[in-house]
Amino acid sequence: MFTTAPAVPSARITVQPYAGFGEYLQLDPVSGRLEPTPMARQAPGGVYGELDGVRVVFYRGPGGLALRVGDRVVDLEDHAAAVVWDGGPGGGRTRFAVTVAGETVSELWYPAVPADFDVGRLVRDVCADPERRELIFAR
Repeated sequence: MFTTAPAVPSARITVQPYAGFGEYLQLDPVSGRLEPTPMARQAPGGVYGELDGVRVVFYRGPGGLALRVGDRVVDLEDHAAAVVWDGGPGGGRTRFAVTVAGETVSELWYPAVPADFDVGRLVRDVCADPERRELIFAR
């Protein structure tokens, strides 16, 4: 069983590509729908990328930090949620996993990429640093 971010009115959140390539999108946190948007509408409240062919959106919604991996939403404010990132031996493949109460709700393996392009590593690093958790995507 995984936790979901609380259902809230559909306040759209602007997200930008983590790797710096691509367009700004508006995320509907309830439905998960992403639509192109002019970047000047509002300050970005999150980032998106792709890991192992799966869209990953890391953002701050009304309830705090959340992570959408494909169709699954994980409330990162839930203390039972944990993020695992393992660069693997030799740096060839990277493992990104999300667990809730010890149960793996998402596990992706992807080719190693530089840190500045690895949204999985960003999520892990932010979740491991209380000060950074507090400040990222703050409005």
